[in-house]
Amino acid sequence: MTFQNRCVIDSNKLAILASDAIVFHSRDISNQGLADLLKISCLPDKSLRNPDQIYVYYTMESPSNSGYPSTPANFFNWTMTFVAESDIQTRYGPHFMKIDDAKALEFEIKDFAVDENRYLKKNSGIFWLVSNCNTDSKREKAVAELAKYIDVKIVGKCADNDVDKNLCPKSESCNDQYENYPFYIAMENSNCKDYITEKLYQRIHIPSIPIVSRRRIYENAGIPSSSFIALDDFSGPKELAEYLKILQTNITAYKHHMEWRKKWTIAPLGAAGLQSEMYGMCQLCDRLWESSKTHKSIDDINSHYEKLAACENGDAFLRKWIPE
Repeated sequence: MTFQNRCVIDSNKLAILASDAIVFHSRDISNQGLADLLKISCLPDKSLRNPDQIYVYYTMESPSNSGYPSTPANFFNWTMTFVAESDIQTRYGPHFMKIDDAKALEFEIKDFAVDENRYLKKNSGIFWLVSNCNTDSKREKAVAELAKYIDVKIVGKCADNDVDKNLCPKSESCNDQYENYPFYIAMENSNCKDYITEKLYQRIHIPSIPIVSRRRIYENAGIPSSSFIALDDFSGPKELAEYLKILQTNITAYKHHMEWRKKWTIAPLGAAGLQSEMYGMCQLCDRLWESSKTHKSIDDINSHYEKLAACENGDAFLRKWIPE
């Protein structure tokens, strides 16, 4: 049975009292110190809170990039994040599935197959569009080490010259630049459980191979295992660079990482149980209609989310991966 219009999403704060759930975007919750200074509050008056309402903590980013909001203890009831164990999981990209499975469910097939001539690249090496130059994951250290063994083209704010800094302005997709290189960097700014950057999902139609940090995170998310190359597949940057050099000179080996395009598709955005991106709101709607929905409270949202996301401690992995 299909239900339509079971929930209304409204950004009008005057509707708060009549709402079953209130969603708070973490980074938009004012720092309490600043709020006190300005004698304002971005939070609803606690005396007006309906005890049956669900307050939802929402973020698509890692804990360190979510603002660490200052809220009272037991303020939130549910979490809506990229972590699978959240009350509602929502992530940047779609759910992959085998084409045969999608056909059996009579889904429309999104075709990722491309002309194999597009596997032949104008440039060699790795392309990286990046604006955050000092990250929790220290991905910049990994790329710097790779650059000792293979060409790396860095553009965006972290480039070392004005031409490359302005090569891919925000108003442009820069897809042609990505496609000119056999590989591109899609590493996260934080290495956290289930966290996959939007930069990978935004480029899956481009026939170049993304380089990511942790294989298990991508495979756990159901992303085709041959569609990416992970740092932890290799003992260190030199071994990885040697493999990349083989791929960019051996088209047969390179094609191996493109075979998934003939066998995989993605679920439609509204597919029951497979919603993604903004469809976290649809999952929230489903939960609100459950007769036995859990009504709990979270003591400290920041410590709770840190535990939930299980992020790695800084550059612990890279200290092992990069030779001394």
